[in-house]
Amino acid sequence: MLRKITDYKHDYHSFLGAYAKFINARNVVEIGVQTGDCATFLVDAVTINGGKYYGYDIWESIGVYNSDNVDVDDIRHKLIMEGYNSNFYKLTKINTHSEEFKDVLCNDTNGVIDFAFIDGDHSYEGVKKDFETVYPMLSEEGSIAFHDTYSHAGCRKFVLDLYEKYNDGTFDIINLPYGGGHARFGLTILVKRSYPIYRSGITNIDHEFGKLSADDVYDAETDWLNK
Repeated sequence: MLRKITDYKHDYHSFLGAYAKFINARNVVEIGVQTGDCATFLVDAVTINGGKYYGYDIWESIGVYNSDNVDVDDIRHKLIMEGYNSNFYKLTKINTHSEEFKDVLCNDTNGVIDFAFIDGDHSYEGVKKDFETVYPMLSEEGSIAFHDTYSHAGCRKFVLDLYEKYNDGTFDIINLPYGGGHARFGLTILVKRSYPIYRSGITNIDHEFGKLSADDVYDAETDWLNK
């Protein structure tokens, strides 16, 4: 039986879990846990990768949105019922825009984040604040995913900032306007440009028949990044 377009509304949960596995992310952060639907997929990823998931939320009503009467203990119970070991996750009830959050996040992750999903306060200032807290801790191969970047004004405006204000040439951006019609919300992924940084990794030049060496590629990458 074919699924309707609207049935794909929440498929980003499984996509982000698969992405975290794909990049072998160990320190995974989610800002805006809500009912924990995405948390289960991210916790599954770090369980496989041998890392830890850190989830943060105020679990209170924000504007027209409510918390579905869910609290941090409900999410803990949900993860336990799903069979996940508590050694692989930590949930914290906190306002991510508070003065203390930066220190909490740094202490939890030891200042290194491999993958972060920003899905909290969807206002422009809110997304900006969460990004500016997370990005300095993003690892050299790290990624950040932003939710609702097609449908929500503040999130979409911040994506423009990523291109115009923050882009210093060290990361790439991909916009995925997933879904369709009224179910189109958007997902934006920021990925660090790790290739030119490491100057390593090429293991096969057999197809080049002596016309191209690894150093040729590394030099070209470095020149491009410096520009």
